[in-house]
Amino acid sequence: MTKTLTHLELGALGERLCAAYLEAEGYQIEARNWRGQSGELDLIATQGEQLVIIEVRTRVGSWLERPAEAVTPSKQRQVARCADEYVRKRPQSAPRYEVIRFDVIGLKVQPPWDLTTATIDHEEGAFCSPWAF
Repeated sequence: MTKTLTHLELGALGERLCAAYLEAEGYQIEARNWRGQSGELDLIATQGEQLVIIEVRTRVGSWLERPAEAVTPSKQRQVARCADEYVRKRPQSAPRYEVIRFDVIGLKVQPPWDLTTATIDHEEGAFCSPWAF
């Protein structure tokens, strides 16, 4: 019998699977579920000289839209504000990045709820910040 996942369990599963996918692709995960006054960032990673803010969208079953389409303009602004807060709060000793990229990863999962059965749609540079960092 297949376990039904709650919305929160599905989101946490998607974020874990996306982190594993990104690490396999050579990204360094800097933070998961970072919370600031403006909200929460799902994943924060580095890829070479870029700081990458990743918004994760997890679905079970069919996926009709591109993942970036599931991130509304309002959500994009909230993520950008939160990313600005994250960058400002980093320790002075932390590396400074010239490029901050906003990616969206759409993950379609089926039982047994692992990367072997997941379909991943990674949109690099899915949206831009309305603010210059």
